[in-house]
This record gives sequence, C-alpha cells and structure tokens, in this order.
Amino acid sequence: DNNHRSHLKIIEDGWATSSQADGLGSGQLEAAVGPDLASGWQYRLEGHYKAGKFELLKLDKDRLLIRHWSGSAWHVAAGERAQPHSSQHIFSRDEVNAAALRAEAFYQVCPQASAQPGLIQAFDSSNVTVVDYRPVAVKVEGPMPVGMGMIGNALALYWQARGLAWLAGAAFAATGGRGWGSLVEFLPRVQHSAGRANIPALQESCRACPREKEWRWPHLCLGAWAHILGFVRSGMRRAFRARGVEESVKAQLRTRDVAVHIRCFPYFTGNYPLAAFSLYAALPEPWISAPDLRFILVAGTLGPICHAVVV
Repeated sequence: DNNHRSHLKIIEDGWATSSQADGLGSGQLEAAVGPDLASGWQYRLEGHYKAGKFELLKLDKDRLLIRHWSGSAWHVAAGERAQPHSSQHIFSRDEVNAAALRAEAFYQVCPQASAQPGLIQAFDSSNVTVVDYRPVAVKVEGPMPVGMGMIGNALALYWQARGLAWLAGAAFAATGGRGWGSLVEFLPRVQHSAGRANIPALQESCRACPREKEWRWPHLCLGAWAHILGFVRSGMRRAFRARGVEESVKAQLRTRDVAVHIRCFPYFTGNYPLAAFSLYAALPEPWISAPDLRFILVAGTLGPICHAVVV
C-alpha cells in the first residue's frame, strides 16, 4: 500500500533474495515466534533490505501475504506467485558439482577475467552460447577469507566472485580454507544461482576492471561487487551479528560517536589519505554542535609520519 514493488525469491532452504528499485538484498527466512506467530504469521524476513526494517509473511493458497515494517509504520501487501522466465534455470547441487569445463560463454562476455591470476574462475558442464538472459556459467569459484589478516583485500575478492556469479546467472562456490574463530566463518561458502544472467551488467563490471591488479584487488575498480551491495550489506551484517561483533561494538560506542577508519602505513598516499576537514564540516545538525560528539580514529600499524599526525 506504499506503491513500492519488490521481487522476492525464496528457495527450499529458506534463503531469500530480493530486488527492488534501490538495489538487491538477501537474508534468511526464519519461522515466526512469539507474538508474530500468535497473530497468524508464519515467517519473518530481516536483514535483506535495511537495518530496522523487516517483513512478516504467510501463505494463503497461492498468495503470499506480507506485512512490512518500514521503521516507523506498517505496510501491507500481497504477492502473486511468478512463473519462471523461459530463460531462467536454477542449477541443482549435482549440476554445480559436475561443472568442470571452462565457461567459454562467460569469458566471451568478460574477457578481462582471463587476464587475472586464476583467483576467480568460471566453470560450465557443457558448451553454451550467449543467448538473451540465459546463464553463461554453472558456477563461479572464488577464494574464501581464512582469517582476519588483510581482511579487507580478502573480502574484496570474495564479494567480487559473488558478484560475478550473480550477474552470470551462476552458482557461487568458495575455494580455500575457513577461518574458525572469526567472522569469516559465518560467510556462506556456497550460494545458489540467480537463475538468469544480466549480460549488460556483467560486461559493464568487467570493462570497469581492465588491469590485472584490479582482479587481485577488486576494490580498486567498480567491479561486479558494486552490483550486489545489498548482498554485501546483509551478508556482512549477518556475519557481524553471528560472531558477536555488532553487540560488542555497540557496547563500546556512545550515541554521538563517529568512527573514522585510517589506513596509514608507512605514510599517507593518494589511496590512503587523511580525512579532509570537509568531512567533519559536512556533519549534519544536531551532530556538529552536540557536546557529546566524539571522533574515534580506527587505525592499524602506523608509520612515523602517520603516528605524528594521528597521535
């Protein structure tokens, strides 16, 4: 009843993906409990869109009844079951496991991926051609972070591979080990396919990263990861919550705290500059005049020049 339309896909294990005008998202469908269950709702979906917003759902024959909490008010909606597009195909687990051939159709659309050092690879189970929105690979494999060392670089590769898989209509499968005892153990190692490819977006994301180093460090370009920011946001938030990071941080922060990340080793560069005064001047009211406003500089190892500036 708010003129907002979303496409929601829920697979057998309860993993839900959503697409709407302002982006993509994903989350885990959970059984309703407590007052929600007592009110007749069957499921609750949270974390796929924005913090503090969620849906209550229940099936009534072929209709999906939805109650959406926007953060300030309830909205109601009804969903109709959509028929799969003729080009849509969700790959089974057996199909994904059997995919061992180089996905030539994928590399035809994204030739830039051939120049990278094999960190991300696309596979197929048969030779296919690029036709409409049909998937151009069965699976895309990418490295899984194994710990918190160089975690930013590792996560960039992980989400780049996830983005390429999504745009190619392929499933995602992680390679490498798993880091126990850190938040990376809560990141999915496999992800179902979108069922259809987005060829223009895949081409665009690959052309945005023409250099080999941009495939080793994908955050240097607006690659495939930039097309799935909803997945990145919801996936990282789930990992933070599951590891207890979010609860721990909230226990240390005050209402008017502003955290500024500084990467400064061994010195400031164009890639890692010190935040300009304009950043602080741009803070909105009532923050900028609040007596309890506090800036927290989050930094790792500091070189001598950075230490003099920051400390």
